Amino acid sequence: MAGAFADASGTQLNGYSWSPLVTRRNSGSLSYATEGLLSEPQLSNGSISFRMGTAYENEAWSKYEWNTALARIFIGTLGDPFASYKQVFEGSVSGLSRDGVTATLELLGPDALLNKPMLSLEYQGTGGAEGPVAFKGKLKPRAFGYCISVPADDYLVDPAKFIYQVHGYGACSIGAVYEYAQTLGNPVSNVADYAALAALTLLPGQWAKCEAQGMFRLGGRADKKVSADITAGPTTVGTIVPAMIELAGIPSAKIGSFAAFNDKTWSLYQTDQADIGDVARNAVYQAGGVLFADGTGTWQSMDFFAPKAPVVLNADRSTAPLIRSYKLLPVNDPIWKVKIGYDRVWAVHSASDVSPALAELSDANQASADAAQAAQEAAAQAAADSAAAMTRLEAMSDDGKLDRAEKAGIAKDFATEAVQQSGLQNQSTIVDVAAERANLASAFGNLKSYLEGLIPAYTDSTQDTPIDRTVFNTRWKDYWLAKQTLVNKMAGVASAVATWGGVSGPGKPADYATVGAPPGTFVGNKEAAAVVTQLDTNSLNALYASGLSTTNEATLNALKSLQDGSALTLQIKNLTNKVENPDQNVIQTLDMLGAVQPDGNGGLVFVVGQKTALGTPGKLLGQTIDGIQTQVNGHESSITSIKEIVTTPTGSSELRALTTLNSAGVITGTINTLTGGRSRYAVLADEFRIVTNDAAGIAYTPFSVIDGVVTMLDVEITKLRAGSVTITSLAPGLSRSPRFTSGDVMIPSTETTLIETPQFNVGYNDAASGSAASNGSALAMISFTHDGTTQVDTGARMRVYVDTGSGYQLQRTSLSGISTENGNTVWSLKYCEPISITAPGQARVKVTGQGTGMGNSSRNSGTYARSIEINVLSIGR
Repeated sequence: MAGAFADASGTQLNGYSWSPLVTRRNSGSLSYATEGLLSEPQLSNGSISFRMGTAYENEAWSKYEWNTALARIFIGTLGDPFASYKQVFEGSVSGLSRDGVTATLELLGPDALLNKPMLSLEYQGTGGAEGPVAFKGKLKPRAFGYCISVPADDYLVDPAKFIYQVHGYGACSIGAVYEYAQTLGNPVSNVADYAALAALTLLPGQWAKCEAQGMFRLGGRADKKVSADITAGPTTVGTIVPAMIELAGIPSAKIGSFAAFNDKTWSLYQTDQADIGDVARNAVYQAGGVLFADGTGTWQSMDFFAPKAPVVLNADRSTAPLIRSYKLLPVNDPIWKVKIGYDRVWAVHSASDVSPALAELSDANQASADAAQAAQEAAAQAAADSAAAMTRLEAMSDDGKLDRAEKAGIAKDFATEAVQQSGLQNQSTIVDVAAERANLASAFGNLKSYLEGLIPAYTDSTQDTPIDRTVFNTRWKDYWLAKQTLVNKMAGVASAVATWGGVSGPGKPADYATVGAPPGTFVGNKEAAAVVTQLDTNSLNALYASGLSTTNEATLNALKSLQDGSALTLQIKNLTNKVENPDQNVIQTLDMLGAVQPDGNGGLVFVVGQKTALGTPGKLLGQTIDGIQTQVNGHESSITSIKEIVTTPTGSSELRALTTLNSAGVITGTINTLTGGRSRYAVLADEFRIVTNDAAGIAYTPFSVIDGVVTMLDVEITKLRAGSVTITSLAPGLSRSPRFTSGDVMIPSTETTLIETPQFNVGYNDAASGSAASNGSALAMISFTHDGTTQVDTGARMRVYVDTGSGYQLQRTSLSGISTENGNTVWSLKYCEPISITAPGQARVKVTGQGTGMGNSSRNSGTYARSIEINVLSIGR
């Protein structure tokens, strides 16, 4: 598009036709100082408006998906060649808003490209280097620079072998390990991988390391805190920040010079999730600078404290820069930077006797139940990602060229796949996937060679690049096929280790290796008897899973028969699953009845009964499962009843309890399946919410309980009865004070004010005359509805500022939003935040919001804050 009033010299330019539609160009701003002192930068790229409608032959644009699309803006003089035009913007845009024939796009800039998670790898919980089952889904730690005394206790990936991981993203240098204020000295060895580290024989007090995987191993169990000094990658702000930006998928051509901060050492040890952009900006800010993207979308840095010749400022506005206003500020006291800290070291303790052959057994069995499911989920996700990406790339290559606007997406996709391919090549696994990894490496190499051989380069965002569509699509398809094959192979074989017979390879103990071991023998840090009990439990769990799998398979087969066949009813009788061996005797029977609606509406109903009898040397199990399931027009309903008794040879029984309902559908408690006795109903939950029974379906948090104290926010009480209790007698000096409101506000990717109060008195004077000065304190109750019904998978950072006379100070920061499972489920949250104000005098409150992506989404704007209120409750002394 060109300016709305451009003539032929502006609409026929650089070999392209530009439609004269733009009615208002953007005006951006960047603020990085407050009263002469460096502050956190505030950036706005503004917006651009243009004409859209049938009369302008672009009404179809209203159907385009504009959000996160890439754009460039150039300005110049009509009649000048395009080469003399100056690029003033490059980056993402928001969704389209429209008022009649005027359409507007908010310019998000390239900042949105940095909103990527810093931690991208999770432990699989499959044992070994992937941690015990409790680690499943836990983020791996990441280090940048020279990090002193990082905590290691939370990342004991192999409790039986005493193996810790302090960096989960490639190699790092491990300089020293400490336990209880004492260094453990020099390591015995530095091995190549986890397997070699686990195979070492170490004495108490010794340690070894595997720097290639960021791991170290102790020779005995640590009774006190364990920490380590490590170095990962570059060590200065000038080298770490470019590495972070590249980690977000930004090509090197879009990363400028950061040499001004090459002498500023810096480090980061990240264990909780964070945005790369936030961390990178904060790193430069700590070094006394500002991180920003220039008009070409290239990331640059500015040293705020760099020496610079002073510029003469004339109050008469006779010279540039022009002065709008000026004032002389008081001289502040000198500011000194002081660092207070210490180096943590730890002591050595002896470990109990350990059988190396059995040390690995416990975690392998604990992890087996979830190993197959985790691998299958990873394979399914990879398949979905590949299909979506291939559809997008085929659309790009349809015209036989890579457009300049498309190249950033291609470069980002390739950089992401490079990291994932490397991770799959190096990921620990007990499955033989050498051939599949070789195929993946070959396919990736062919893709890499093709892309790097394109002329002009696929990373050159200044010009288009011709491509062979067939070759382009084939290279990508071959790579994704090889990647999916490898992931599927890992998923398909993973379940083989769920039983003892599936375990093979070096280090597997002989059968009955613990027979005859004396009481009190330790396996890792557990007694052998406890380990045997855990193994029995795992065996039972595996058996239950097998039985349920059989039941589910029969149900699915019956469902398919009913859907595909013409019979009105189907009956399956005496489906039997039987196992008989020295370790266990089990028989399961399954009875099933199924019917369809005779009117052809497709309704299905099943009545299922399963019975299980199990005998092992250590347990007897009796179990019945009864279920009813219906399906009509894609809607499913089911009721399942389970009764179960587990008895040991000593006669002790474990009785399974079930939730019970009365005829009105109300939960009344739990019932003992053997005696029929009922118990009270208690809930243990990390988060308790109630969903309204209306079309909105909003989830509210009615109260919270912390350390025994119940807190309720935004409560409306119709009638309060407590004898003669009144507000005055309940809390003398309590005053209903101002209530401030604001209309609905859309939350963009930049920090935006949602509501700001005028000044109000802090405290309350309960004198009858009201002539005395107010004193006491105030509680500002902030509440609004955070609405994501139009822009899902997009959250917002909410910040609360309070000004008590010395300018606004940040009091609270929180993240609001929901990462939905399928990417298109609408949501709405109630935001409530109490802020205590204790400074005497007057105060004012400001609440801001800044959009951010949730989950894997890159969308970072478009949610709304609705019905915004700040209620001030003042309390007098």
